[in-house]
Amino acid sequence: MADGWQESRTSATPVAREDHVDELAHLVSAHPNTVDNRMRKPAGLTGYDPTRPDDATRLRMALLARDAEART
Repeated sequence: MADGWQESRTSATPVAREDHVDELAHLVSAHPNTVDNRMRKPAGLTGYDPTRPDDATRLRMALLARDAEART
């Protein structure tokens, strides 16, 4: 997540199904189009699509592991 914590924060939130982008945008204080763009970026970088529950779980676990590693 090269764009820093904002991008990570968006991706780490619960799965953003297309019909809930407005709710997620409100949760992370971003415009819905921004959320759409941020949710597409990890798929392009990792091959995992954060709008798919299994992939979203993998991405969240990776972010949690990264955060845990940073704290040690």
